[in-house]
Amino acid sequence: MHDDDAGTGLGSADKTPPAGPATWDERYAAPGYLFGTAPSRFLKEHRDYLVPGAKALTVADREGRNSVFLAACGLRVTAMDISPVAVEKARALAAEQDVSVDFHVADILDWDWTPDAYDLVSSWPASLKPCATSSNT
Repeated sequence: MHDDDAGTGLGSADKTPPAGPATWDERYAAPGYLFGTAPSRFLKEHRDYLVPGAKALTVADREGRNSVFLAACGLRVTAMDISPVAVEKARALAAEQDVSVDFHVADILDWDWTPDAYDLVSSWPASLKPCATSSNT
């Protein structure tokens, strides 16, 4: 389990089937930010490796804490999440921090992956769980 997912029910031991947009919308509809607004510890600890101007994709971006951090570090960021509610919160966070992120509501399994389009792709293990069991991979 990623340390930032502790207590959320998103750990690798979670055997529940992948949730659809409505399930995530319900979780993200609560006031505030489910995962907070600070970036993940991993990204903070590896900030020195981030290259301003590099192109980054954040997969299953949730409410934007990591995409906004990457944009604040000078990266050109595209972010996607399956939940429209999460993406709206991410847009609000980006506006609040005065950074630009190209947000998309999309399912990771339907995303049009362009080879070599990004210098950095970030996600979290629990976010990729559906891909690990998909026959499309």
